[in-house]
Amino acid sequence: KQQLKHALKINAAHVITHDYLTLSQPLSEGLLLMDRTERKLKMIHSLGELQPLHNYTTEYGNSLVRHAKHKALLAGSIEVDVGTDEVDFDGQLERGALQR
Repeated sequence: KQQLKHALKINAAHVITHDYLTLSQPLSEGLLLMDRTERKLKMIHSLGELQPLHNYTTEYGNSLVRHAKHKALLAGSIEVDVGTDEVDFDGQLERGALQR
């Protein structure tokens, strides 16, 4: 049982590392994510295309949330830099607040 737990931890670390390395590189080929907030698949070519505070899932099942203009959170605890802002992070937050 301990060996199984250990193997699962190693596998979880491996898939988080894979996603981190992918997200840290230019996404010129595009990256397919599940937007759990809008319940649809989304192809992005930059982390700047992530909508503020939307919950996304990577192909390996890790969560991804753009919680700040220039930061996204992978798997609930790993910050990834967001170098661009195609969706106008601040403007989207303001529009969202006005709609509530």
